Amino acid sequence: MDFVAGSIAGATGQLVGHPLDSIKTRLQSESLLARGTNTASSSAYKCARNMYNEGGLRAFFRGLSLPLCSKSFEQCVAFGIQSAVDQLLEGMDVKEGTLRSGLSGMAAGSTTSLLLTPIYLVKVQLQVTPKGSLSGPISVIKSTINKLGFFGLYTGAVPIFIGTSIGYGCRFMAYDKATHVAEQSFGFGRIG
Repeated sequence: MDFVAGSIAGATGQLVGHPLDSIKTRLQSESLLARGTNTASSSAYKCARNMYNEGGLRAFFRGLSLPLCSKSFEQCVAFGIQSAVDQLLEGMDVKEGTLRSGLSGMAAGSTTSLLLTPIYLVKVQLQVTPKGSLSGPISVIKSTINKLGFFGLYTGAVPIFIGTSIGYGCRFMAYDKATHVAEQSFGFGRIG
């Protein structure tokens, strides 16, 4: 049940957040690429209007398919790794608490970064490439491998590794602390 609920929550988060992520990505890439005054957007509103004029509502969802399909798998891997490392640390007599949660969360984040780096690359390429240049995720993967080789799919891997490791570590530390406070203050038991 947790897997199904997590999958639905992850998919919902992707669907809701992706249009804003697309606007953010377009704004950032336009400012770096200086595409020119006729397409460059000086505000999020102008960028959204330009995107809509270029491709309608679909323009806001370019690059969504791969992250949407991978979110469930990502969460499954993350929670599996976190649980396994937590048990390993328990066997090493690391006291249950924030430190153990943070370390096991960082292990989960570092592992998922291996999955996320190519997904982020594909998503961003689809978001910033003009309509019609790349037909979908497979087109981006083929193009990247042809230009940069297989490891080109891992462009940006170091910052993603660091950010995801820290992010997951903080997420699991916060979860551990919040459940501890809930147990102490309200008598709630741990979820899961």
